[in-house]
Amino acid sequence: KEFFQEATLRICGNLEIEEALQQLLQLLKKVMPVSEVFLQYFDQNYNALRTIARATETECKKLDTLSPLTKEVSAMVGNVPVDKDAILINDPQGFPVTREMGALYQQQATSVIILFLRTNGETLGFLVLISEESKPFSEVQLTWVIMLKEPLVIAMSNALKHREVVKLNDLLADDY
Repeated sequence: KEFFQEATLRICGNLEIEEALQQLLQLLKKVMPVSEVFLQYFDQNYNALRTIARATETECKKLDTLSPLTKEVSAMVGNVPVDKDAILINDPQGFPVTREMGALYQQQATSVIILFLRTNGETLGFLVLISEESKPFSEVQLTWVIMLKEPLVIAMSNALKHREVVKLNDLLADDY
């Protein structure tokens, strides 16, 4: 209960999503071997993963990075299993999505947790936790991450809406 409360405060207590991710990572680091956290969504227009935020223990960045995907990986990302909230991958090189993303970001991940951020049956995006440490994530740690799904869905939804407002504002400014 205390973990959930503290994590929720860190997730929802900051309007800058990258800072919220970093604060969450710093909390998670106390209970699991997490090295890096990404917030992403599948951009169907480009058939790519769009990374909107990234955090490590020492830095955080708001991003707008497109990662083109092969057909195989694109099909997997576009058809997230509806019967699962998250997946634990302790062999990132053996799983197509993590193998491809690891190569793109030049990561040496030993373990990955992907939390599916859904609301009303729609997948908004993904929280991706990367461990580069020798000890992989555990099933218990996966359960802790799944507990944070709802506050993370709210944060993702707010981040996407904020980006939309900024884009529209920029379009209006260009018109004047």
